[in-house]
Amino acid sequence: NLRTLLTMLRKPFGAYLIITRQTVAFDPQADVWCDLSVLEAALTDLAPMLDQPGPLDAATSDRLRAALDLYQGDFLEGFYLRESQGFEQWTLQTQERLRVQVGYGLRRFVAHCLESGDYAAGIRAAERLLVLEPYAEQAHRQMMWLLVRSGRRNAALAHYQACRQLLHNELGVDVGAPTSELFATIAALPFPPPCYLPRQPTSFVGREAELAEIVARLGHAECRLLTILGAGGMGK
Repeated sequence: NLRTLLTMLRKPFGAYLIITRQTVAFDPQADVWCDLSVLEAALTDLAPMLDQPGPLDAATSDRLRAALDLYQGDFLEGFYLRESQGFEQWTLQTQERLRVQVGYGLRRFVAHCLESGDYAAGIRAAERLLVLEPYAEQAHRQMMWLLVRSGRRNAALAHYQACRQLLHNELGVDVGAPTSELFATIAALPFPPPCYLPRQPTSFVGREAELAEIVARLGHAECRLLTILGAGGMGK
């Protein structure tokens, strides 16, 4: 029966699959597009850049965002084969591996958004991260920072209460000291926070590379002052 099935597969899909007596797999040299292959290849290529501290450069952040957008849920979610324990184990292992890879990518992207000031994108990524890692307090703290820095102080305080309730109901534990300290810090902030400038009403023409470098430098905690030098009229 197995030989018959493999023969039947070769006829319509032989140009796209590698079929042996033990395995059936996509042929990486064939003209096919597979979201899983693209996602894993992108995360592997980006890994050295993601391990570097500080905000990502524009190209890396765009590639990371595009790769993470490919992940729409657990691998082969809802797909089962009867009486196939080996297939089930392989599926579960692949699901867990992808959760770890995507979780790391989302954490890095959220940190980048915090450092670069792209709070709206950071909140969207943090929401996805919390679906994957609902009990990770670091992800909850990142969400609180994103909310308060985007001017939503009350939402940040409410998120703390939701996190605390979740951990209590599901795990029977309270939040850790870093999360409680962050809550106290945010609660002590005046409202609205005095340090946030309004969004730029018009676009700034040109100087994309210089603007990106400025944003990257200002994103580092050790940068307390940045001086821009240049001739008069150049747009400082």
